[in-house]
Amino acid sequence: MKTIKKIGLTGNIGSGKSTIACMLEEYGFNVIDSDKHAHQYFEKSHPVYPKVLSNFGSNVLLANGNIDREKLSSIVFSDREKLKQLESIVYAELNRDLEKIPADKVLVLESAVLFEKNLAGDYDFNIAVYAPYETCKERAIKRGMDEADFERRWKVQIPPEEKLKRADYVINNSGSLEEASKQVRSFVKQYFPNQIKPYLYEKWKSFWEKSKFNGNMDEIFEKICNMYSKPERAYHNLFHIADCLDELENAREKVFFPRELELAVWLHDIVYETRAKDNEEKSADFAQELMMELIPEKNFDLLFFSALVRRCIFATKHNYYEEIPEARFCADIDLSIFSQSHEYFDRYCREIRQEYSQAKEEAYRAKRREILQSFLKRDSIYYTTFFRQKYKARAEENLQREIERLTS
Repeated sequence: MKTIKKIGLTGNIGSGKSTIACMLEEYGFNVIDSDKHAHQYFEKSHPVYPKVLSNFGSNVLLANGNIDREKLSSIVFSDREKLKQLESIVYAELNRDLEKIPADKVLVLESAVLFEKNLAGDYDFNIAVYAPYETCKERAIKRGMDEADFERRWKVQIPPEEKLKRADYVINNSGSLEEASKQVRSFVKQYFPNQIKPYLYEKWKSFWEKSKFNGNMDEIFEKICNMYSKPERAYHNLFHIADCLDELENAREKVFFPRELELAVWLHDIVYETRAKDNEEKSADFAQELMMELIPEKNFDLLFFSALVRRCIFATKHNYYEEIPEARFCADIDLSIFSQSHEYFDRYCREIRQEYSQAKEEAYRAKRREILQSFLKRDSIYYTTFFRQKYKARAEENLQREIERLTS
């Protein structure tokens, strides 16, 4: 695969490309919003200011001498030639600015006119964010744009269906934020798997500071990452932990002891060997040793913390009913993958097969089918009301699909 250092991110007005850009920024990408970056060009102190003024005249000025961006927009989006003039000025300066940015991070340029201005060739990889016309229009109007302005801007942009054909990767942002987030994570997993670490580091740092732990935060984080990053872990890796932490955020207010549950989520698969039957026990032992470092005083808090985290981790064996609410939530969080989109769930199935690559196909199919059927035979796949209401139907449908595939 070619080296990717510069990514173009585009999408029609209202598609939600800025939302996707913010998500990419969480993974440590250096995101530049071309529109916001260009705002400085319209201030009278900037060298580009005279060029804009000479092309559009003093009637676009504010009282303070800066250029009125709204007035300028109304002119250019009503006149294609004027739009071309402005874009040629802005993008020439923008390219000069981008050349000055250090290359220590992957650069993502967010631009609505990446294809319109034939800029895609300047980037190693291009992502198109898609949403249908009616969705884009509804979003634009909801954030304060009038309908006529939206229509003017929409007409000067290439139809979204055409952008999908030109892009290297498409993110369908016509649904929920949760669905979009999963697609961004899929992109990161496929092309930039190491970028999961900066994303998780911020989660770990926040958890650490709220919990007031002792010890070396960075060293412990690196140790956790190293254990989850072993090459044989196709699924039970840092991306699984990231998914689980997302689910925890949705359920955090439902439990009395979120700190204990969160540590269990971080560590529930810290020890993972496909042929072993005691992964959860060893993961719980690891967690207990770590807790003695995090809470060195041997007091009731440590004893309670340790016992509850162990119960939560044991619950992810999924072979008994757990009475403690935090443990039930931990088990359900671990199985939230069953309820994801077809694409996300199907990739999980492929990754599990990869982890058991040593198994012969017929034997693997029979055992895997038995495991999945055992979940469907339970009164409910999920123990908690929260997860049953949110995910039960979709999880059952996914499991049935996979069982049928394994049977065929």
